[in-house]
Amino acid sequence: MIRLAGWLAGANAVSLALSFVQSIVLARWLGVERSGHLAYFLGFVTLADTAAQGGLGRIITREVAARPRRDGAVMGAALAAQAALIAVAGAAVMFLAGRWAALLLVGSLGSAGVFVLQGKRLRGSQVAAGLAGSTTSFAAVMIAFAWMHPSVRKALAILAFAGLIRGCAQLLLARRALVRPLALDREGVAMLMRDAWPLWLNAVVVAGYYRLDVILIRWLLPVETAVRQLSWYRAAYGLTEGGNVILGALAVSAFPLFANRRHAPRAELAALFGRSLRWAALLGGGALAAAWLLGGPAIRLVYPPDFWPAVPALARLAPVLVLALLNSLPA
Repeated sequence: MIRLAGWLAGANAVSLALSFVQSIVLARWLGVERSGHLAYFLGFVTLADTAAQGGLGRIITREVAARPRRDGAVMGAALAAQAALIAVAGAAVMFLAGRWAALLLVGSLGSAGVFVLQGKRLRGSQVAAGLAGSTTSFAAVMIAFAWMHPSVRKALAILAFAGLIRGCAQLLLARRALVRPLALDREGVAMLMRDAWPLWLNAVVVAGYYRLDVILIRWLLPVETAVRQLSWYRAAYGLTEGGNVILGALAVSAFPLFANRRHAPRAELAALFGRSLRWAALLGGGALAAAWLLGGPAIRLVYPPDFWPAVPALARLAPVLVLALLNSLPA
């Protein structure tokens, strides 16, 4: 588990570094006000994406890990269920944030493939799937920075097309890893949705906690004030995301093990859970310390001065890593 978590954490660290540089480039390209508008639209996308995922991810991983000879039927059912949810959520996003934001949501269909790969515990494929999104998005943003006039609409379009490429790559990797051919199992769709709804409810609550504030800031404050504060919030949150990525790698590695051993004696499961929590405490504590000690100097070093008010926000956001620690493995 720890070895796989190390590989995934390394891949996630590369993705995080690319995403961090991308956020800096976007900030310098768009400026404070346009960055705030982009954060506002992306807040809708994040909430809709969480609703569209339907809590299916962990159920997909569980089913693939526990029943590897039915992986084709599981993936087919997951794609059918998630496509229907994305269609509904995408319509809402198109109304609230425009067609490019809705298209950005479509690329998240590739997450079904990622969860299949997690269930199969394929190190190379998981690393490739994790890097697919960050590399394509980073390349697209760098091209825009060099050749295009700054525009929020252009930024959303670039991110949307990069998301489509990412989703296609992730689905292709999962398709190549299947033991059985891809198939649509209607009973499997019903089972996935039935088992996933408690996780879906938890995910929606967490997403609302993290992203609803973005929308409320934009609605409740004067526009000029709101967009600046959203830009600072986005800059600070990007640095705290590193700790969530590390903890996520550990949870991704641990989950298939628990699925495979769900019939094991209680003492064995308790020992595995305790070992996982100790590693989470070590990694989460390190991430919290790094965010507190290095986050402020990092913002002043890489962002323009207009973004430096993000430093106090970072100090307030860093303790969220403790909540992520408490939520990652028990969930």
